[in-house]
Amino acid sequence: MKIKGSKGEYDIVTDDSGLVLVIEVKNKLSKRLVDKFMDEKLPRFKTLLPEYRDRKVLAGIGALVVKDDVGRYAEKAGLFVLTQTSDGGAALLNRKGFRPKEFS
Repeated sequence: MKIKGSKGEYDIVTDDSGLVLVIEVKNKLSKRLVDKFMDEKLPRFKTLLPEYRDRKVLAGIGALVVKDDVGRYAEKAGLFVLTQTSDGGAALLNRKGFRPKEFS
């Protein structure tokens, strides 16, 4: 579900028993877009949407095109990394053992 705050927009937000997952979706992923999401959008999430202020937040970024080095860059930042499959579904690109970062 896309959620818009007064000064921001979040492409996908899911809420399950006190845990929120925020996902940014782009056509082609770049390190600049990962940085912008991490440095600008995520820090404002709980301010723009105060109904989530008491929840743990995990985050992810998805794109139709994800180069390996950019996907690993996002993964190292603690993000789930998603892309589209050939049949129109979604695939998680994170390596086995990945531990997502909790954002405040």
